Amino acid sequence: MIIVTSAYALVEVQRLDDLEKKEGMSREDQSKQILLFFQNQFISLRPLDRQIGELAHEFTRTHSLAGGDALHVATAIVNKVDVFYTWDEHKKRTRRGLLIHNGKIGAPPLRIEKPPSAVAGTLFDEKNIPEENKPESAKKPD
Repeated sequence: MIIVTSAYALVEVQRLDDLEKKEGMSREDQSKQILLFFQNQFISLRPLDRQIGELAHEFTRTHSLAGGDALHVATAIVNKVDVFYTWDEHKKRTRRGLLIHNGKIGAPPLRIEKPPSAVAGTLFDEKNIPEENKPESAKKPD
């Protein structure tokens, strides 16, 4: 499976709260870990272009999506993904979350669902990072 996401995700993911709180990881080290994660072979970053921007603009008006959410949904639609996975049920009183829009955006309608199963731990746990994508200092000796 390939995860398709907007390059905007690089801006959105700014820190790893669990690693900061539990392990005292500095913001700089968190940033390196985040950027390294997005280099995984199973992630395909897609550029933000005018087509996606205009479609996202439309979604902010027609579906009351927040700007970042609209960019992700537009990226998914333009790139014809099979399903958009999110845990975004509800954030604030003014936002209903993304899951409520399942089957209501795009032509054909975009499936917006919770992921089928959660991986134990976080995506940034060393066990979830392929060996070839780990920094030299984190690789296991042969």
